[in-house]
Amino acid sequence: MGLVFAQQSSLRIRCHFSFVPIFRQSLTFLNQVRQRAGLPAYTGLTKDEFREKVYLERRLELYLEGHRWFDLVRTGRALAVMAPFGMKPYMTIFPIPLTELEIIRNPAVFAQNPGYE
Repeated sequence: MGLVFAQQSSLRIRCHFSFVPIFRQSLTFLNQVRQRAGLPAYTGLTKDEFREKVYLERRLELYLEGHRWFDLVRTGRALAVMAPFGMKPYMTIFPIPLTELEIIRNPAVFAQNPGYE
């Protein structure tokens, strides 16, 4: 249930946040997750504060399930969060496997992703 609420809230803040009823419903979803965990409800949040709270709740709800990296990339925060750990800008995409590159054997047609040459 928490995952569904976190996903709905995340989607709503990315698509229609300026529409007040949608914001209120998203905040309600987020607070239902917090209530289930015995935590106090969020109130009086700005758009940016709410977005950060949704990211945090999703991170906590999906702890150790392998979603964090994809959430960071999807929201454009991967480099900012991971740079202190040695991440470079090209690392937000994966290298193309060598077996796939060898099928075409023509870098002009099918080149390796930048940074992995």
